[in-house]
Amino acid sequence: MGANVAPPWAARSHGADARHPRPDDSDGASQAACGARAEWWPALRSSEIEEAKAAARRQADEPVVPDGYRLVPEDEKLEMRTSLRAKFAELEDRYARLPLTIETEGQRKQQQFLRTKIVETERALALFSRSGDVLVEA
Repeated sequence: MGANVAPPWAARSHGADARHPRPDDSDGASQAACGARAEWWPALRSSEIEEAKAAARRQADEPVVPDGYRLVPEDEKLEMRTSLRAKFAELEDRYARLPLTIETEGQRKQQQFLRTKIVETERALALFSRSGDVLVEA
């Protein structure tokens, strides 16, 4: 084996100076440019911060509505609750008129259909009855 032979990659310079060489500061022009930049940087930074805070406040005030959905206005929610209550009462009435003993396949299907529709109507009524925003597919 060879004595003290450096691997080929050891000859390259590693470190920050090799990847990011420093500019030549011998003329002082770059120092003047840095000084000028340091004067306007805090003002720019504070205005960016204020703009970001204002944008965050606007977003907090506006509800986020995903694509393909829309926000239901309060008057439409009230109208929907009224129609759902009427539908729920009609479904309960139809269910109550079913015979006490279900004997035929058609009666069983009708009973199952009414039970499913009653559950769906209860869920929709609960959705439109809660306070806050309601999103529906557009």
